[in-house]
Amino acid sequence: MPRSLSSILTSIFIGIFAFAICAEQSFSETKILTSADDFLPGYFVNTLVSSEGDGAVTMAPVAVPGAWQASSALPNPVSYHAAALYGRYIYVIGGRQGPSSSFLPDVLYTNIGPDGTLGSWKATTPLPEGRAFHSAIAYGGYLYVVGGDRPGFEVTPEVFYARIGSDGQLGPWQKANPLPDQDGRDLAALVAAYGRLYLVTGAPNGVFSGTSTVFSADIMANGSLGKWEQDRSLPDEAARLGASAFYSNGRLFVVGGNAPGFEMADVPLNSAWAADVRPGDKLGMWVSTNEIVVPVRDAQGNVTGSRTEARLYASNSSVVAGGHLVLVCGHAKAEGDDQAAASQTVLVGRLLPNGDVGSWDYAAPYPLKISRTAAVAIGNKVVVIGGRDAGGDDRSDVYVSELTSLLPESIVSWGGYESPIVDLGQTARITSLRWEATGSAAVKMRVRVADETGVWSKWTEPSDQREIPIGATGRYVQFAAEFTGDGRSTASLTSVQINYGAEAPVVYGDINGDGRVTMQDALEAIQITARLKKPTPTQLNAGDVAPKPGRGPRLGQAFGDGAINILDVSRILRAALGLEKVLP
Repeated sequence: MPRSLSSILTSIFIGIFAFAICAEQSFSETKILTSADDFLPGYFVNTLVSSEGDGAVTMAPVAVPGAWQASSALPNPVSYHAAALYGRYIYVIGGRQGPSSSFLPDVLYTNIGPDGTLGSWKATTPLPEGRAFHSAIAYGGYLYVVGGDRPGFEVTPEVFYARIGSDGQLGPWQKANPLPDQDGRDLAALVAAYGRLYLVTGAPNGVFSGTSTVFSADIMANGSLGKWEQDRSLPDEAARLGASAFYSNGRLFVVGGNAPGFEMADVPLNSAWAADVRPGDKLGMWVSTNEIVVPVRDAQGNVTGSRTEARLYASNSSVVAGGHLVLVCGHAKAEGDDQAAASQTVLVGRLLPNGDVGSWDYAAPYPLKISRTAAVAIGNKVVVIGGRDAGGDDRSDVYVSELTSLLPESIVSWGGYESPIVDLGQTARITSLRWEATGSAAVKMRVRVADETGVWSKWTEPSDQREIPIGATGRYVQFAAEFTGDGRSTASLTSVQINYGAEAPVVYGDINGDGRVTMQDALEAIQITARLKKPTPTQLNAGDVAPKPGRGPRLGQAFGDGAINILDVSRILRAALGLEKVLP
């Protein structure tokens, strides 16, 4: 018996409703970060994870290193090594033992307990060969080792990276794009900011002579690096090697180091320079800031004068902590001395709200005179590892200093946090990022996404809106928070929610991914055709719409030729004007 029209319509409605419910259950998903373990693998600058709720990223108090306490020593002494921090793990990479030129490939790591104590040191995947005088950093789930010397004091441009496992163990080392300077770079400083690595100064071409050159490279979502490019160089008078470099307050700082030229190898520099970091663009102009001049005090603590306290060989021994640039030991040259010698002084330069370095001063002295150490900052602690003492002996000592607040109510005026790279596990339509924060200081957020190739979109502009629309197809997401206050107010980032769903159907001709074919898509096609931009796989799939159906093979389909060219521009332009529909 034929079904009535009403029953057919009811069945159709129920079917549509059931499909909508299934689609919502199957494809509407969220990724939420709320716990300390979620936030800890990020990149902290004057911020730390607090115990608020499950865990939150909060602004740090203004503080300086206090008394130093011995912690778990390394299995063997080492100097000219590098150290890096990721989550709850500290890594010590390579280095040199004694006068030998047989540099170490060893990589050691330790776990940081909930109470801040260090566990015993364990070995993980060694480098393909020994390294010393190199730079290292951990970011986004990967450990990077840049330049340095191979065994035999051979300077190298090689760059290695390895994935960091959840248990702290490293995966196999892979080669990333080498430095542009094919003779390499050693005694350089390495920092990260907004997903980009900056290699600052150092000794190029295997010659003991400092440089003003700065290189930078993007960190891809899959751990690889983009091509290293020459960024904005320091002024010629700021050329140096063995200098400290820091990222904080939206600026890249270069402090101290050795004057360039072999004949000036023991001449320390006390100058400090800074340049604005601009995501997606080159550094801003370099400007000089407060030199390293510290007060001289008498036995009663009264200031009686001042003196310069420059540092050599301090690049791996420097951290940003508690609203200060912190330089730990290194070689210093006292007035009247012919040669520099290992020091035990710890210098702190206060970071001002306007981004400058304010006055410099001494913090609690290190337990011994030492140089060629490595240091990391975690939460409210500074950890210093190994080094070469004043007698020329390499050390296995590890010392930890808990930061001491200057004033209970004093909070840093600027803090930064860059999240771990969030892998959604599939290519999806990422709709928005929602976040929550508490406190009265200002918080602004940026976000970017990457497809399967690991190529990132541009960072969004900083926004204080608690939901940032994204509307892009991708697999990886990263966000960056910036905190600004008045020195008394604080703020905490308590949760971040990434909303995503099934990959949207392809809208042919829609290159910018907004779901429509407009003049903006035609402009994107023109830029790709002129080779001003390289399309992502998603953009190529949407924009390769010519030849028309039936006139050309396109990966087994009925149209397209595997490229975006002037024919595609023509079709997309006609579609934007409403003269035709771009259909497969």
